[in-house]
Amino acid sequence: METPTKKTSEFKKSFSSLDILMIAFGAMIGWGWVVSTGDWIGTAGVIGAMLGFILGGVMIFFIGMTYAELTPAMPECGGEHVFSMRAMGPIGSFVCTWAIVLGYVSVVCFEACALPTIITYVWPDFLQGYLYSVAGFDIYATWLGTAVLFAVFITVINIMGAQIAAKLQNILTLCIGAAGILLIAASVITGDASNLQDQMFEGSGMGGMMATIVKVAAVSPFFFIGFDVIPQAAEEINVPLKKIGKILILSIVLGISFYALVIFSVGYVMTGDQIAASANGTGLVTGLPQQHHGEGADSRRHVRHPHQLELVHDRRQPRHVLHGRVLYDPAFLHQAAFQGQDPVRRHHRRRHPERARTIRRT
Repeated sequence: METPTKKTSEFKKSFSSLDILMIAFGAMIGWGWVVSTGDWIGTAGVIGAMLGFILGGVMIFFIGMTYAELTPAMPECGGEHVFSMRAMGPIGSFVCTWAIVLGYVSVVCFEACALPTIITYVWPDFLQGYLYSVAGFDIYATWLGTAVLFAVFITVINIMGAQIAAKLQNILTLCIGAAGILLIAASVITGDASNLQDQMFEGSGMGGMMATIVKVAAVSPFFFIGFDVIPQAAEEINVPLKKIGKILILSIVLGISFYALVIFSVGYVMTGDQIAASANGTGLVTGLPQQHHGEGADSRRHVRHPHQLELVHDRRQPRHVLHGRVLYDPAFLHQAAFQGQDPVRRHHRRRHPERARTIRRT
């Protein structure tokens, strides 16, 4: 009778404590807050939106606690794939794993479109060389070229391996975190408590306010996606097993704190009317402070479906390098990562004035 041998990991343990913290935290914060903060405040008010994210964060926290227990117990790459295999067997794991993979692919499909879309917000004249339209979406040479180059760049990062992706993630997370910290610090200096008046909560009566808070809480888990990359890369983490769970929980706490402080900072600096004017003008409540008062806002920056920008901007980091571990084959996602199209339909007023539409806040 042969003695069973312990399986040796085929992955190099290359992630430090800082690497996995930055990967999880960076994947959670993304750029979504840049274009979505105004919508959160418009839905539930400043304090209401903060409470909504805290409520959503508490729900995610309990999920994180479960992951923190399971990851040290089963430190194998795959995360939910491994957990569901142990708990439900091959059939249950098959359904669970493919549901996760398809969810990741649906997000990754937007990544190539994120960068040119952000550039178009900041620099409307970036759209040059009209090529064609698909389902009402105008394709420009500069937009398409930037998207293709960005897709090639992320593909190269995937091929080079997760360690290179982690270094890039550290840089991107530092940049995004610095932008958020600057916003928070600037609000302390330039903000005024009087700006919070009439926008602390939305809705009439206690029931109405609770309903708006729940609305924000319901969408907040989407913005907390990211901590799950830690169990999916468990075999590549060069950290004591007990510490992995603590880092996972810390990343969730940092994400909750970041979103809550950003929401408060915007409401502390801008009145409700200024937030609405900025959202209707540039769409970037946090991105272009020189136009917060709504004057001189370039109408060519309007989009038809602003709520869909959450999907575009929040998933621009190469986190699918680690998500590929769910099938032990990163090439699976490499082949499907960049075949989607941006759902945001933008019409340039100067070139197609008859198709342009103005955002109306609801």
